[in-house]
Formats: sequence, C-alpha cells, structure tokens
Amino acid sequence: MNQALYLILAILILILIGVIGLLFVLVFKLLKQQKTSAPSEELNSSIHPDIALRIQEAKFLKKNIKKPSVFCPNHPEEVGETTCAICGKFFCKACLRPFKTMHFCKEHLGLVMSNEWVEVATIKSHTDDAEAGVKLIETKQKWWDKDQLPTYIETHYKINIDQDYIETYLVLFSTKAQLAEVKLKVQDLDITPES
Repeated sequence: MNQALYLILAILILILIGVIGLLFVLVFKLLKQQKTSAPSEELNSSIHPDIALRIQEAKFLKKNIKKPSVFCPNHPEEVGETTCAICGKFFCKACLRPFKTMHFCKEHLGLVMSNEWVEVATIKSHTDDAEAGVKLIETKQKWWDKDQLPTYIETHYKINIDQDYIETYLVLFSTKAQLAEVKLKVQDLDITPES
C-alpha cells in the first residue's frame, strides 16, 4: 500500500512540474509576442491623427536635436558636478577648480587668472520677473559658443532691511581687453542694467 501511495505521489509531482513548465512556456511566448508587436501602431490607431502626428514629430526632434551632455568631457563615465563659469560645460569634481565663488575647468582657469576682469553690467533678478537675468545667462553662453568671447556671471546678494527680503543681482564680467566689445553686445540685449 505504501508503494502505491509513493507512486501516486510521484506521478502527481511530475504532473505538477509539467503544468508549471507549460505555464512558464506560455508566459514566455506571451511576453515575447508583446515585445515584437509595435506599440506605436496600436497607440496611433486609438488616438486622434493630429496627436499621432505630433508624437512622430517629437520622436524626430528627440533623435535629431543635439543635447548638451551632463557627463564630463574629460571623463565620459562621470556625471558632471557643475559647469565651468566660462564655457558652460559640465565637469566632474576632478576637472573643476574653484576660484572666488565660482568653478572653472582646468582649461579656462588659466584664462581667468591671467586676465584682468572688469564689471560690465549688473542686473537685478526678480523671482516674479526673471526674464532679464535668464536672457543675460543665455546670451553669455551664446557669445562663448559662437565667438569664444570669455565672460562670466557672478551672483551677488543684498539684504533689503526696510522691506525684509534678499535682493539678487547678476553681475557680468569681461576681460579688460574685450570690455568695449562686450559693452556693445550688452547694449544690443535691450535689458536695463542697474546703476
């Protein structure tokens, strides 16, 4: 009698293993089939054609627009800690050098230290209306990218005791040798510097 029970138990275990194996095979085939089916086609058939067109345009732009890298150009496996105040590229801790209140890459630290820097313009930045400050920062980067014109921006803070808040100022600096050129470019920006 014991042998009959053991035999029945062994057969049930084999059947159970077979059923579990069959389930694994079916789940694997189902997952494989879902991966090979085109989700964008299913999505496109269930949404409005104008939205589908916009999705395709966004995919094209995502593939073709050059994005700034957040990885260090000298150590591509390292994520950049902060940007160089001159070139605006992200660098890792090993590639940045602090100077004053800012950081500079090794390449541009020499430029900063070997030149006399003068203040060109100061812009008061408001949290309610930060457009002038943003415009100055973006334009400063364009000057570098297009003409290799070295400038940097310091952020200064002042406590307004009467109205009990902190004022923020963006101060643009240029080399003394390129001061006239930068002043002309600032005038073209159509922003009102603080006096």
